[in-house]
Amino acid sequence: MPELYQESTIPRHFQLSKKALADGQALCSRAKELSGSNANILVDALGVEAKIKWLNQGVLDQLSLAASVAKSLGAQRTKLLDEARLWDTQRTQRNQALDAVLESLGTQLVPPSLHQMSSGSSLFGSQHSLSEPTILRTDLAQDPSSQDPKSKWKSLRDFVDEKGIDLTLDGIEEERSNLDDVLGSTAAHAPTLNKYIADIRNFLPSISAPQSLYQLLSEQEETASEMAAHLESLAAHFEQMSQALHDHESGNLLSPGDIEVLVKDTQELPSIIEDLERSVQSIESINNHVIAYRDTALAGIEIHHDILSQLEGLESTMDDMLEEHYIVESRVSQISNSLQSHHTALAELEETYHSYQLAYDQLIVEMDRRKRYRDGVHAMIERWTMELGALRDEELLARERFIADHGGFLPDDLCPYVSDMPVRWTIEGDGRESNAALSDSIVLEAKRNLGLSEEKR
Repeated sequence: MPELYQESTIPRHFQLSKKALADGQALCSRAKELSGSNANILVDALGVEAKIKWLNQGVLDQLSLAASVAKSLGAQRTKLLDEARLWDTQRTQRNQALDAVLESLGTQLVPPSLHQMSSGSSLFGSQHSLSEPTILRTDLAQDPSSQDPKSKWKSLRDFVDEKGIDLTLDGIEEERSNLDDVLGSTAAHAPTLNKYIADIRNFLPSISAPQSLYQLLSEQEETASEMAAHLESLAAHFEQMSQALHDHESGNLLSPGDIEVLVKDTQELPSIIEDLERSVQSIESINNHVIAYRDTALAGIEIHHDILSQLEGLESTMDDMLEEHYIVESRVSQISNSLQSHHTALAELEETYHSYQLAYDQLIVEMDRRKRYRDGVHAMIERWTMELGALRDEELLARERFIADHGGFLPDDLCPYVSDMPVRWTIEGDGRESNAALSDSIVLEAKRNLGLSEEKR
């Protein structure tokens, strides 16, 4: 029989079995401790994970409110910009209409006789006192020459206060520029808030126990079951060796076959211990994963402390932006009202120049009417002057016949004025009236503009 299987080796194998059992118990105790720790850590980590998810949802709700504020600010600014663009469109239309009127005034010529008048003349004639005697005159003012060179002609636009128009337009442009500056002060509000919101959202911790961790915990249970089986095997072997030692010490001889079995079982003890050690290492590895998950969860709580500070900054920023937006809205309203008044002024100016152009056409027709009136009166005066001359000649002949027939028989001191000559009458006006020299083409154009027919002339 080999020495290894001799009964004298039983005490030594007993010690090996005893040590193996002690080592197995220590390893299993360590595994149990780690397994319990893993469970506790996991429970705590899952609690932290739930808290983080709750905190994340709270932050997301606040970010949603902030996003609605950013959207509202953007929409209100877009509305203000749309109103400004609408005003720009109206201003362009109004400016174009005014330019069209001014260009039309520039094409309508004014003869010198309408703007180069004597200092004592008036469009409505001289005004005299009713106490002055009325003297009929025939020397009415004659029309200015219609042969003036074109260089002396003006257009209706020459009588327009273009400097005033330019000053008005410059004022409008300045206020429009101020409106751009005011609107520009809020241009970055919505983008800034959206970036702020996105940064916080991206900073939110994403904590979730990995699926592999649950798989590892399941493997841990299997490992614990295997270790328990190994420990039971070690305990059974130790019990067998204890009984063998007791029999050996009592003088009871063991059969060579029993000794061989015990020895072979003892030889398997190191491999069992190695399995147990590998199992402990496996559980330790799981413990590392669980601790890492817990640390990640706790780090998420720290992140939320920073997020809280960022939310406070976001709230302060929104308050400042809202306050500034209210100020901008008030300022925009003031400028818009002023611009609208300018818009109204341009419309009134356009209407004024339309009326001015219409009044000029009416002036041409009026001056033409007055010319025809003056020509008619002049012809009438000439006719009356000739009739008065003929009547005087007849009166003179009648008086001469009377003197010839009866004058020699009358004493000189009787009605000495019987020989007076008849009065020579003249017709004179009570002042001078100026009239414009208008060509037929100018009158015809004015009547065409007014929709008057030539027959009404």
